[in-house]
Amino acid sequence: MSNITTTDQAQPLSAATLEALVVGGDLSKLNPGQRVEYYTARCVRAGLDPATQPFQYLNLQGKLTLYATKTCTDQLSNLHGIRLTILSQQTDDGIRMVTVRAEAKDGRVTEEIGALPLAGLKGDALANALMKCVTKAKRRAVLSLCGLGMMDELELETVAGAKPMYASGTTSTLVPPTQAKPVITVKATQPEPETQPQLHVNQDDAPPDIEAVDDDHVAVYGVRVPVKVFDNFGQWSKYDCVSKDKQATSKSHLRSYTWATATDGEPDGKRAASLKWVIGKAVEEQAQGKEPSLFAQRAACALYVLNQKSKSAVSAAPDEDEMDTVPF
Repeated sequence: MSNITTTDQAQPLSAATLEALVVGGDLSKLNPGQRVEYYTARCVRAGLDPATQPFQYLNLQGKLTLYATKTCTDQLSNLHGIRLTILSQQTDDGIRMVTVRAEAKDGRVTEEIGALPLAGLKGDALANALMKCVTKAKRRAVLSLCGLGMMDELELETVAGAKPMYASGTTSTLVPPTQAKPVITVKATQPEPETQPQLHVNQDDAPPDIEAVDDDHVAVYGVRVPVKVFDNFGQWSKYDCVSKDKQATSKSHLRSYTWATATDGEPDGKRAASLKWVIGKAVEEQAQGKEPSLFAQRAACALYVLNQKSKSAVSAAPDEDEMDTVPF
């Protein structure tokens, strides 16, 4: 769990970001740096860990906004010691309705309903809809109790025109960076990426995980990456890291993985070492005026996802005194 538990740790938003939000209320009007600033501020003020991705972007009625994920409601439930009670379940005219009461440890109480159509559903589809309706009511109650006026991810499929932004040209939907700026600068000591990677980590020179460069680019571990490459991870992550025609001769530890499976390794494992080597080489070439290759850009994004998965796994481990809260 995150150690962020109070709202007074949030840094005030800059005047430019506030102006853009107040005038349009549309996050697409913010540049990547402002969106990271706003996202992090929303998380910290709610007591949530930004690295666990509690919110996602949503295009609704032509405006870019945020919606809450399961991670968000799970963290809020643990943070506020929320108890959930199902008050009623009924089906009228093919609509299943569940009423849930949420009560925080400080005594605050609210009630919310969840509703789903059941017409035409049978077997597993019907069973899943009944369970989903209960979950939907619980999450709505948690969000209401915590004062977060936004949709939960289960509501998106029932809202016409709602488009989750898993890949957009300007909106970063990978895990936003935290305010801390840890780890990883690498230097290549081998002449070719296909040889065994050797790394030299210099903490004094370590860049932030990610930072905005301009409206179209971000720097990921110092590698200049187009926002569209960073955002489209979900699309290209299925590709092989090493092309099939080079698999047999490649000595890289990435030769048998896709970009997605490469992110399932350990931060100090062989896959991470290979990614770091490629990144280090790209950083050196950038200093000489060369643009990083697409392979290097993808390596930086993959290492970012790998490291964020590791952080999320650590932060998601429940404490013993949290085990009596109601999971859903």
